[in-house]
Amino acid sequence: MANANVKFYSVKLQATFDALAVKEANALYFIQETNRFYHADRLMGTGLEATAELAGLMSPEDKAKLDALVENSGGIINLTPVDSTISVTDAPDGGKAIGVKIANIPGNALTAVDGGLFVAEATEAELAEYAIERQETAEDGYAASYKLKKTVGEEVTYVGDTINIAKDMVLQTAVLETAIMDDVPYEGAKVGDPYIKMVFNDPDASALYIPVKGLVDTYSAGDGIEIIDNTIKIRLSENAHGLTVVDGTLSLALATKDNDGAMSKEDKLVIESLPSVYKAKAYEVAHKPAGTLVNYGEDEIRVMCPANTEWKLQSSGENADANTYYIGFKAYAPSNAVSFKEDLAEIIADDEMYYFENNDFAGEDLFGRKYSVVWLPVARFDGSAWTYYGASSTNEKYIGWYYTVEWYDVNGALIETDTIRINLSNENCHNNAVPYYMGRYATVERVESVETRIEEVEGAYTWGSL
Repeated sequence: MANANVKFYSVKLQATFDALAVKEANALYFIQETNRFYHADRLMGTGLEATAELAGLMSPEDKAKLDALVENSGGIINLTPVDSTISVTDAPDGGKAIGVKIANIPGNALTAVDGGLFVAEATEAELAEYAIERQETAEDGYAASYKLKKTVGEEVTYVGDTINIAKDMVLQTAVLETAIMDDVPYEGAKVGDPYIKMVFNDPDASALYIPVKGLVDTYSAGDGIEIIDNTIKIRLSENAHGLTVVDGTLSLALATKDNDGAMSKEDKLVIESLPSVYKAKAYEVAHKPAGTLVNYGEDEIRVMCPANTEWKLQSSGENADANTYYIGFKAYAPSNAVSFKEDLAEIIADDEMYYFENNDFAGEDLFGRKYSVVWLPVARFDGSAWTYYGASSTNEKYIGWYYTVEWYDVNGALIETDTIRINLSNENCHNNAVPYYMGRYATVERVESVETRIEEVEGAYTWGSL
């Protein structure tokens, strides 16, 4: 091969050189950007020292560092701990052993186990308790000395500095309080931080504030307890039945007819004295017009509807008449009654037995009282006007009914019989002390109108159903 002249090219960018389709075989290329020499397309070398980004020549300084770094089959030398928590020692193979130091002092729960460092869960005996303790002997020059005592199981130690009280200052109070503002009452305090406020009896009532954040146990709210801003409170539901908090203590007032509460010993004695079989209330006139007056007597019940009553068409009961207004009448049974017979007369002619269960006209109220119900007609509509039957009652006679009921127990045995007179009255005779019962009685069957009732009733008639 004949000798050829060598050509020299200076190329500014590496990319320009890389893009050449043909590199001349007898040419040398110098790339300014990367300081590289090429013979044709073969890299011959780099003209600058190596950097973190580009390959290059190694400097004498780098070579010395490399020689110092590796020794005895690659061991690392000249390592320096950053602080006392790290240990660096010579390893048997000539390298370096790096470890973490664990302080061997009481109370340190950190240990080294397979896999890393480990902190064991504290047991009840290991939980620390703290208390401010007055020393039996004060330090020289002071009236009293106090220390913060730490108790872990049976081990007792004292932490922090001794609190010395000057001879002219005697501790008056020491109270655990909570900061409500940042940096108040001492610098660095945060809202919610606990601290001990110590007040002395010097002329200025000097106070000393001791932060105890981290020394106070944390409590979790259980059933019926809530904790808000480190304050433990008892939770009272809407169904507390009279239980309240009065002057910081739980209080349960006595029950009234309107409010739940505690039962008094007097009420308890009354309940204990009640017989096992009793009637809470003998009779009740219910479902009556507004303003109706009812007088409950031992042998009679007087009912007077207001003169201005707005009567309404209704239909009640098995034999109801849509043109008649009815009022409801309840007779309360003994507590052990399960069935009954009744009639609107002095003697029960209807022998049918009625039961409290599944009966529209008998039942048991919210207080467990059993009752029967009858519907009594008190006014009638003739197509144009209403007539109140009680308007025919006078001093000498009353419009009304006898009501008789027999109560039976679960064995079908008669418990007792009740009979009551129910009188419809008016404003002129409602308050009569002794009505003239024995002379003349009237029933609605015997009268057809208000104008003729008094004239047609001449003599005594038995009471019966209207």
